[in-house]
Amino acid sequence: MPYYFHFVMKYLKYLLLPLPFFVLFASLPAFARMTFEDFYLDGSAKDAFLKLIDGSFERPQNIASGDSLYHEGVNHSDTGEMAAGLYIEAMAARFNGEVELSDSVFILLENLLSDKPDFIKVLTEALSYHSDVIFELNDVDRAADNAQHLIDLASSTGNAKCLCAGYQQLATVHQVRQELARAFELYNKAVDIALQNDLKMEALNCYYQLAFGYDFINDTAKSIECINHAIEISNELGIKKANMTLRIARLSLSSIKLENDELVKEIDELKKDPLFDQSLSAEDRHKMLAEYYAAKNQKKLAFAHVDSLKEELNILSATETVYITLGDWEMAYYTGHRITIYRDSLQHAQQSELLAEKDAQLNNAQLRFDKERLETRNKVILGLAIAIIILLVLAAIITNGIARRRRLKRQKALLENEVARQTAELREKNNQLEAQNEEIFAQKEAIFNQKEEILAQNDMLEKRNKTILDINKDMTDSIGYASRIQSAILPDMSQFVGDGNLSGAFVVFIPLKTVSGDFYWAKHVADAMVFVCADCTGHGVPGAFMSMIGSTLLTEICQGDSLLHASEILEELDHRLKLQLDQSGGTDVIKDGMDLSIVIYRPAARLAEVASARRPIYFRHADTLSELKGVKRSIGDRDEVSSRLPFETVSLPVESGDALYVCTDGFQDQFGGLKKDGGAGKRLKNAGVKEWIDDVRDLPIEEQGARLELRIRQWMDGYAQVDDITMLGLQF
Repeated sequence: MPYYFHFVMKYLKYLLLPLPFFVLFASLPAFARMTFEDFYLDGSAKDAFLKLIDGSFERPQNIASGDSLYHEGVNHSDTGEMAAGLYIEAMAARFNGEVELSDSVFILLENLLSDKPDFIKVLTEALSYHSDVIFELNDVDRAADNAQHLIDLASSTGNAKCLCAGYQQLATVHQVRQELARAFELYNKAVDIALQNDLKMEALNCYYQLAFGYDFINDTAKSIECINHAIEISNELGIKKANMTLRIARLSLSSIKLENDELVKEIDELKKDPLFDQSLSAEDRHKMLAEYYAAKNQKKLAFAHVDSLKEELNILSATETVYITLGDWEMAYYTGHRITIYRDSLQHAQQSELLAEKDAQLNNAQLRFDKERLETRNKVILGLAIAIIILLVLAAIITNGIARRRRLKRQKALLENEVARQTAELREKNNQLEAQNEEIFAQKEAIFNQKEEILAQNDMLEKRNKTILDINKDMTDSIGYASRIQSAILPDMSQFVGDGNLSGAFVVFIPLKTVSGDFYWAKHVADAMVFVCADCTGHGVPGAFMSMIGSTLLTEICQGDSLLHASEILEELDHRLKLQLDQSGGTDVIKDGMDLSIVIYRPAARLAEVASARRPIYFRHADTLSELKGVKRSIGDRDEVSSRLPFETVSLPVESGDALYVCTDGFQDQFGGLKKDGGAGKRLKNAGVKEWIDDVRDLPIEEQGARLELRIRQWMDGYAQVDDITMLGLQF
């Protein structure tokens, strides 16, 4: 009886450990509502937050919702909106499994509120949740610092709930570090705070943690005492499933002191509750019922539940428990011996397989040895038989005369010498075989050692492989999130089409990698519309960073009620980009930049202003397609000669049906076409781009974009994409 329940308790406590955290997570939406509804949010910020918080931890898009609310707060200088946005984003990221993102956003929230005394209570509530995120990152030292910081803030604000949480988190840190005495002291302090302030859920969690700790150091009495307190609180709170789980844990702890009738009575009471079957796995339920019927001396039913088990080790363990409960110590000992043999067989199975081949070699060598020994023995027997025959012959011939006796003596001496020689040879062969046998056993030992070393190396390789896979997943997830961010800032061109705007537009956007160094940008400014198609230095992550900088700077330049001319916008962008990249003040100047084309369309005047940095602009008027060359100067250009070339604005009167096309060099530089005679294809070049645009001129503008995208994909079929590809088409 004691054996099984000790086994159940050993694993059941790991199943119960997440219970307090599950209850805490289940109440997080209401907790978050209380935090910001009760403190510091007024007006639109409060209304926006309350609309977002309902169900906000179930939908991944709430990360974007929180980010949107944060930026609204930035625009209005509203700390409440910013804090609400960051809090929602951090919590949504945590529930979407993006733990590192949640950690980063929590740090931003702490930095935002740390110097604002009016928000100290909000910061305390946020830190209370932050420690769980840090634990998931396996950073115990940071978790300890965060817990101490939470204790200090909660003490200063009188927040008993967060103070209790702080002591629990710090106790958990000491428990992980195996500093159990200090952990018990902190858990008891958290219990006192929870009881003094009627925080029943926190007290339930603390009592359970203490029960787990006392069981770990084999102090069963104190562990049962803590579980009894937890059961009383769960009854008051009406948490039936937790109550059942705790009662099963108490039964497991106290079973070593129960007699069979007490065990039966306790399990009978537990079985009355429908939650009993839900609180145990099928394997654990069969094991418990097997012992239950054994305690009732119903051997047939007990072994029926044993037969329902699937794992061999579980079957043997349950069988041993049943025999112990029935008092059949001889069968219990026999079953325990079978468990030991089964475990040893599992442990040595692989070793036996690896040594089987060498054992076969040893057996073959032994057979050869036995064969040679038999042959030698036969030779000795044969020699002795011959000697005996000769002696008999000599004895028979002695009577023939003394003359023949001398000859017989000489023959006898020769035969004796031969036997001695053969005996010496046999002894030498035996010595050689013994030496070979010792060498074979030494080789067997070496093979066994090599096997152990190979197993250790395999374990190390598996760990390294897992580390590489984890790193690769983290990088892939981070780049994927960056791609979503980049896609979110690209404009929707449909908002620029319609009455008083463009008659149509298209975008071809094919990044080389997950994130792109190309970007396009558009905005309504005053009475005009501004469109930009840009190619930043590099592609992938470096190019994406440059695209974010370019997009941000264009937004800063093109705002307000007035608008610069196209060339002036390029000059201002060049100036701000250089300042942005040189702001570190170091000696190493960043030489990255971008090539781009800009189009400003003024509908009222039916006029399009264009300017370009190193990129051509194609203008279709009626049936004529013309090309406007860009200035040979990049944005951010450091060359002393080219950086002095002024950007030029070209004004184009436009009529209905006219169109402008701007693109990056990804189109013209792409290899493709038919491979002739094993050749490597050719670049499309500028002439090819113009030819393609001219081919689709009679199609609607949106269909032109679809046709051009299909054609570039067909062009590079079978070839590697060499750069990001982007094109904008604007029809007036």
